[in-house]
Amino acid sequence: MCGRYNVIDDPLVQDLLETLGIPMRMQTRLNIAPGAKGQIVYETNRGRTLEDAIW
Repeated sequence: MCGRYNVIDDPLVQDLLETLGIPMRMQTRLNIAPGAKGQIVYETNRGRTLEDAIW
């Protein structure tokens, strides 16, 4: 996988996080490159969470 992506804190992203049951706000980050930290959503037995991960 090779590619960059952006995370934009806008109302649609906030609606998605609320729908997923994640009570956090994402920070806007532009041009996230492979090998850099980015945020992911994953599910555990305690529910969904938003965490940093390596892209």
